[in-house]
Amino acid sequence: MIQCVVCIRPFSDSVPVQADQKKGKLTALSAPGAMNPDDKAAVEAALRLREAGGGTVAVLCAGPEKAEEILREALAMGCDEAVRAEVPFPDAAFAGAAASALKAALENRSWNLILMGGQAIDSDVAQTPALLAEALGLPQLTQAQTLSMRGGQVCAQCPFDGREVLLEAPLPCLATVTDKLAAPRYTTFAGIREAYGKPLLHLEDKGEAAGAGVLRVKTVVSRQRGRKGKILRGPSPQAAADQLLSFIRGEGLL
Repeated sequence: MIQCVVCIRPFSDSVPVQADQKKGKLTALSAPGAMNPDDKAAVEAALRLREAGGGTVAVLCAGPEKAEEILREALAMGCDEAVRAEVPFPDAAFAGAAASALKAALENRSWNLILMGGQAIDSDVAQTPALLAEALGLPQLTQAQTLSMRGGQVCAQCPFDGREVLLEAPLPCLATVTDKLAAPRYTTFAGIREAYGKPLLHLEDKGEAAGAGVLRVKTVVSRQRGRKGKILRGPSPQAAADQLLSFIRGEGLL
């Protein structure tokens, strides 16, 4: 029987990140964030493991208040409870700070399996799971494309050097999955309604992640815009080619 915690995070590809040199921080406008696709696959994988062998599934997110939207979505999918560890932006976007906050949130919980998405599609660094596994002293299965339980062992089919290998790890362990593992289930109206009756805990930021790999803005440099493009229009392809050759020579490129 598993006691699974799925660590998820929001992303938004429509909100620009701005650098504030005076405060030394990155800031972003508050906007609704969607659940990272790999993380949603991890939620689905956890629910399937629970359906196959029983247990519980909790979902955990280190992020600001707006992250509660994706936690409610995970509850609507079928998770039993949700926890949000308060980490103000931009700390939640950086692997070191996120791993530190997740570790602190997990210390007072009972669990034997942690599932996470392989990587986020905005930062694309794929570092948080490895840092968390190292901090907790856990074996890690990465980029799992199948996931199952067998006699107290977690079995995963993972890509390796152009091939796929079947790996096993004893509980407790941490596994990351990709969106290829499982198509997430749709939330139903009944599931959404039940989600608001399930526990959603809030853990205050105690500053553990304050120095854990947080980036600081030192200098802001305005990007130099390139010159306007020029369209060469000639009466014939040969004339256009001659204009292009003349332009290249004029720029000293040939």
